[in-house]
Amino acid sequence: MPPCDLVLLATKATANKTVFEQIRPVLKDGSQLVVMQNGFGAEPVLARMYPAVKLFAGLCFICSFRTDQPWVIQHTAYGRLSLAALNPADQDSLEEIAQLFDQAGVDVERLGGVLEARLRKLVWNVPFNGLSVVLNATTGQLSRSPAARGAIAGLMAEVTGAAAAGGVEIEPSFAAKMMGTTDAMAAYNPSMRLDYLAGRPLEIDAIYWNVINWAAGLGYAMPACSLLARQLEYLSQP
Repeated sequence: MPPCDLVLLATKATANKTVFEQIRPVLKDGSQLVVMQNGFGAEPVLARMYPAVKLFAGLCFICSFRTDQPWVIQHTAYGRLSLAALNPADQDSLEEIAQLFDQAGVDVERLGGVLEARLRKLVWNVPFNGLSVVLNATTGQLSRSPAARGAIAGLMAEVTGAAAAGGVEIEPSFAAKMMGTTDAMAAYNPSMRLDYLAGRPLEIDAIYWNVINWAAGLGYAMPACSLLARQLEYLSQP
């Protein structure tokens, strides 16, 4: 494959230690690279590796999963793609990419910056991915349990607190909005629970430790998120 104008990186974040280097042959000066992964911190790493590449976060708000049937994907809810540029000077390129998705019929949201976009996605991913594994529950089971909702609220508060420590304001109503969105959708297994049940590696670093360590560098502790990450590490050990 020759160097490309636009590259969509849609692997699991667990592959990043190898895939970041493997994409080198398809990148060139001025390539646009959209990181369509869960988690936190990928874009700055890629920016150091490929300083001449334009980097964008692609955050997928969608409930879908592979079925046991070959080539069959089950899409149960939602489908919005949020795009954000790492470099504010690349807004024109972001709009070009967004228009391509618009033309393909994808609901696209343009966001102001990668840091805010990633942290907002973590408000949902941190509680629901980890708790679905630790508590062996679907999103529907979690949202119906007062005990689980309390744990979810605490984890969401830690993420929004970390965001505030980093100068990113996430409005207090956002967590309630994420809960309402989850309440309205059909019971669903988040990607981390699907990976756990299939015996695949879990995105613990990308979703948990990267943001926990980033926040610690700002003087903000995330004890509940750290405990959940440790529990996931215990459950996923061989």
